[in-house]
Amino acid sequence: MFTKLKNLFWRFEKEESGNFAIPFALMTGLIVFCGAASVEITSLHGGHSRSQDMADIAVLAAAKHIAVNIEEITSDTAFNKYKSEARKIGEDMLDNISGQYDFKSLNANFDFTTEQVTIELDVVQSAKMMGAFGYDEFPIHVKSTAVLPTSQPQDIDIVLITDATGSMATEISAVQDNMRNLPVDLANELDGAGISVGSIRVKFIFYRDYLFDNVPSVPSRFDAPPNATDGAMFESPFYELPDDTTAMETYVNQFSAYGGGDNPESGIEALVHAVDNVDWRPGSTTVRSVILWTDAETRNIHEFLPPDENLQDDWWFTNAEWITRISTEFAALDLSGRSQHMFDNYYPSAEIPATLEEIKVKFESFHAENSNDDSDIVSFTINVSETCTDATGLGVCGAWDQLASWAGVEVNHESAAMSSADTYWDTIRDIAEAARTQISARDLAISN
Repeated sequence: MFTKLKNLFWRFEKEESGNFAIPFALMTGLIVFCGAASVEITSLHGGHSRSQDMADIAVLAAAKHIAVNIEEITSDTAFNKYKSEARKIGEDMLDNISGQYDFKSLNANFDFTTEQVTIELDVVQSAKMMGAFGYDEFPIHVKSTAVLPTSQPQDIDIVLITDATGSMATEISAVQDNMRNLPVDLANELDGAGISVGSIRVKFIFYRDYLFDNVPSVPSRFDAPPNATDGAMFESPFYELPDDTTAMETYVNQFSAYGGGDNPESGIEALVHAVDNVDWRPGSTTVRSVILWTDAETRNIHEFLPPDENLQDDWWFTNAEWITRISTEFAALDLSGRSQHMFDNYYPSAEIPATLEEIKVKFESFHAENSNDDSDIVSFTINVSETCTDATGLGVCGAWDQLASWAGVEVNHESAAMSSADTYWDTIRDIAEAARTQISARDLAISN
């Protein structure tokens, strides 16, 4: 028996198969611990970025409330009122965002002056794994400042796009009768909103229908119209007001409401020409506003489908004047052939993107410079009279109703009975709204 026990002990002493098990178990635990600690350190570092983002968002929310009510702040009492409201807005924003993160504590301190709003944010994150080394809390301090709008004069660039077809006499009269007063009336409107006006420039685009109204005598939309009725698209230079008022009036007085053919017109193409213009001043320093008036739906871009057959009796098809305006070969063409001829010879295919989505991307680039990534900023206002609706009052306006969902676009359905004075004052208010929103967005600059 003694010999058997001796042999068993000797065999156990010589056994090496389990020698690595204990060290491996210890090392595995250490590796797992270090890995978890590494993940936690990464998470704690990310907490600083999240805290900075929260501070930026909260200070912008507070500053925006001050900015949009700046004209109401005429005394210390009023300033204190809006400071209190702005602080509450910022704190509510922090509460909403911080709930997404596992912060042990959060303390925000807002400071308001007439020039800027500042937030200092102190955040504490819990540290579980690092607690083994005596670090069970991770403090974070961030600061963010939003600069409030100033009373510096604001330069304004305006493009007024007007449907110049036969039913638009009121809108064209509004342009022709009132533009001389635009600098003073706009300055007064903006002054009431606490906005000081600097330089004002105005450009005009008059459009009809590329498939019905263009003629060989108008080789370029930048040319002066040969008369008040011919041509599908005309674009003026920017006029500096009031210095160029006489030249501006001479230009707009050349047009009459005429033509158009079938109901859809070339409004989308006019928008593309407006946005593509190289003479805009930078949106980061200039209010840029596009305002369009129409009573008709948009033509489908790059489409040369023949018009409604009811146009067989329309003046465009039967009027002999068009034979001399277009070409002698035009006389022999049927309705479809005439539409195809107009598209082939006059549609600006090279300048117009192939799809509405591509035009949206182009507009978004223009709008982004105006909006400083803020929401509710207006760059393009579309005023459509109620003739662009069906009997139920629903929109049948082609792409206009689709554009209503684009950021920076506002579509208004107006009364068809508006006078030229009403139309003009609506335009003034549209420009003022664009100025108010864009200035607030541009001047709320963040500094960390």
